[in-house]
Amino acid sequence: MREVYDITRNLTGKFNKSSSRIRDKQSNLLKNDEDNANRWAEHFNDILNVPSFEEENDIPPSEDTLDILTEPPSLQEIKEALKTLKNNKAAGPDNIPAEVLKADIELAAKTFLPLIYKTWNFEICPVD
Repeated sequence: MREVYDITRNLTGKFNKSSSRIRDKQSNLLKNDEDNANRWAEHFNDILNVPSFEEENDIPPSEDTLDILTEPPSLQEIKEALKTLKNNKAAGPDNIPAEVLKADIELAAKTFLPLIYKTWNFEICPVD
């Protein structure tokens, strides 16, 4: 099929074969595939083969305590998160589309709450 499309474009005059324009370090346009391949190899050799740092960075721990919430989300926060899910998107690894979860947000949130608390390693799960 690809050949058919190429021939059709050629015959209609709308064929515009794109070619990669690669330049060497002196900004000269390279004309053949072998030079292009060599330039790519040179490019990646330059950017990937850098010398490693000789000395370790010694970063002292922060003396400031950060105000980070480490508690699991509340039932209301789970409901809000479920409401923000977008419809008509592919389901995740669990194969549950957003529309199913949003059909009964209350039930979905109450189902997720114990799972989230178990993930957070909390023993007691609040139930509304």
